[in-house]
Amino acid sequence: MTRRLMANLTGWLGIICSLAFWVWLCIVTHLPFHQRSAWMRFDLGVSSVWPALWLAGFFLAFLSALIGSRRWLFAAIVPVLSCGAAVILLSKVHP
Repeated sequence: MTRRLMANLTGWLGIICSLAFWVWLCIVTHLPFHQRSAWMRFDLGVSSVWPALWLAGFFLAFLSALIGSRRWLFAAIVPVLSCGAAVILLSKVHP
């Protein structure tokens, strides 16, 4: 496996980890209303899942910048923005 391929795979995996919360939110909003209330809890019973995924996304993007192209440093911004947007959204939904 070449360095460039490994850097790209690691970078894209970091972006996927960073955006997993929004995929989960899109899936949950398409559930019937009686099932949605149980799934709309932020932690789903495990309070460290989403912060761990955002941290993994940040570190994977940073790692891919170290392995390959420095342009992956911009991908390290995605988990920070995703976390901030989720906190703002959840503070409005659950004050």
